[in-house]
Amino acid sequence: MKSMNKKFFLLSIISLISFSSFATHIIGGDITYKCLGNNLYQFTVKIYRDCYNGVPPLDSPAHFTIYKNLDNTYETLDAFFTTDTIIPPVSPSPCLTVPPEICVEEGTYIFYKTLLPSPGGYTIAYQRCCRNGSILNITSPGATGATYTCEINDACLSLCNNSAYFKNYPPIVICANQPLVFDHSAIDPDGDELVYELCQPFSGAEVDNQPIVASLPPYTGVSYVSPYTYSNPMDGSPPLAIDPVTGLLTIIPTQLGQFVVGICVNEFRNGVFLGRHLRDFQFNVVDCHPSVVAAIPSLLNNCSGFSFSFQNNSYPVSNITGYHWDFGVAGINSDTANVEFPTYTYSDTGIYTLTLIVYSPIPLCNDTGTAQVYVYPNLTGGFISTDGCRNDIINFQDTSVSTYADINDWLWTFGDGDSSTIQNPTHSYPNSGIYNIKLIIQTEKGCSDTINHVVTIYSSPILLTSPKDTTIIFGTSTNILCTVDIIGCTFSWYPVDGLSDTTVLNPVATPTVTTTYYITVISPDGCKTIDSIIVRVNFIPNVNIPTAFSPNNDGVNDFFHPLIKGVVENVDFRIYNRWGELIYQSTDAFAPGWNGTYKGVPQEIGVYVFVFNCKAAVTGTPHNFKGNVTLLR
Repeated sequence: MKSMNKKFFLLSIISLISFSSFATHIIGGDITYKCLGNNLYQFTVKIYRDCYNGVPPLDSPAHFTIYKNLDNTYETLDAFFTTDTIIPPVSPSPCLTVPPEICVEEGTYIFYKTLLPSPGGYTIAYQRCCRNGSILNITSPGATGATYTCEINDACLSLCNNSAYFKNYPPIVICANQPLVFDHSAIDPDGDELVYELCQPFSGAEVDNQPIVASLPPYTGVSYVSPYTYSNPMDGSPPLAIDPVTGLLTIIPTQLGQFVVGICVNEFRNGVFLGRHLRDFQFNVVDCHPSVVAAIPSLLNNCSGFSFSFQNNSYPVSNITGYHWDFGVAGINSDTANVEFPTYTYSDTGIYTLTLIVYSPIPLCNDTGTAQVYVYPNLTGGFISTDGCRNDIINFQDTSVSTYADINDWLWTFGDGDSSTIQNPTHSYPNSGIYNIKLIIQTEKGCSDTINHVVTIYSSPILLTSPKDTTIIFGTSTNILCTVDIIGCTFSWYPVDGLSDTTVLNPVATPTVTTTYYITVISPDGCKTIDSIIVRVNFIPNVNIPTAFSPNNDGVNDFFHPLIKGVVENVDFRIYNRWGELIYQSTDAFAPGWNGTYKGVPQEIGVYVFVFNCKAAVTGTPHNFKGNVTLLR
């Protein structure tokens, strides 16, 4: 590539040092041209920077590159800005206050260049990095620069065409949730047909933040973050749109922030396309504050009387010059006040429309607020409930009284996360504790009251029985062993048959048939626990006969007899010596047994034969035993 390496230095009003450092300030710009005749063109470049957050200042000089599209040869121009203007943020409405943290500086560069006819024409470009890092709709905004360019094709050269130029710069700020209707139309000195559209701004200068020679065309567009695109570059309802014929730009923005937007005007003459002029700019969507706001609750109720003290939340107080209240009583003019916090007593029940006018220093910006006042007093809320035990059904009874309107809405919260909307609910608690109960009632006229009480839920006794179920031989007993975790409980057993005491925790049970006993334990707080134990009765007696005894009068194992559990009859107990002689006999099941003597004479150590016969007393079943027993000394 051949470079002409010619530079033209133009005079300027103010000369500033040019910075080549990384910058975060570029927010928009465009390039227009005017044909002065004899192939001489005047170029006007407007560059906009953020002078609140951005650094460094505008380039002076700025480096411009002019490419021949035929062979990409180029020459460079340095130009100082001719005007440097701070553009004040203007509110779209005199009644909206724009935040002060916004500053935009406009630098205008004008230079002249003779462009001889050349196939393909020329491209003029200025590149600078970088944009504000807080921009929301493009990727890596703090590291993304801009290319401002215009193209003069050979048709425009031959016609000595003048580019279209936009009449107005878009507003520096637009207010969130407020409609923007902006005339973004252009003027064409030649009267050419103009068509408007949203288009894609160019990036550039990311490698060299302030290149002396701009990169070769064509240029790459900025990369939008999904879901944004150049045709939908910001959030709005309705979205950003431009009328292709009138250039009217409209949107109601819904998202605060900074957004890069491109607007193009396409120039046609007799149906022939001559060129496109691109303006790249940054929209700042801010939360604009009204001059004054009349703020009162939308619904007012006094459930205890006819007098109202009205709340006034209007703001900002520093901007408010006065107040006017109208309390909404039809047919009279005396129901007004001009103080900040008035009181008023209504003479009758009803629904009244309250009006508050807040006065601003700008009469056009006065604000009005309205509210509905419900005058249906004497609502007294109340309810009754009782304490209880875990898992008991607790009854809640509404006792609220309303004089002028029916109560039609109840909201109970039981303190454990559950709630109810019926008038008289029931509720149970699986856990003991103290629960805060809240009842909110409301009448058909919107009057409401809130009542709070506490309910105490006590623990039920924890009862353990050991064994849970047991079996005894008919005629024997068992000790029922129970434990309880609360001191001072009372006890009651049922049925009473076969129990030694029905009011103690651990009675002795001697049932004659298998019986299920129920115990009721009541704590000092009245909480009850019921449990049961089964005592089964076995009617088969249990007979166990020892195999040895030692009748030496030491008080241990001195008698030989059957060990009987249960009730038996027809007892016949005999003992024989080794010669078959009967030496002991008894028919008494409860006799102490053989003491090891025969006719008063102690018998020899040795083995003896026994025979034991009986019948079960209940069933009559015979039980016969025969065996040996060893006598020891």
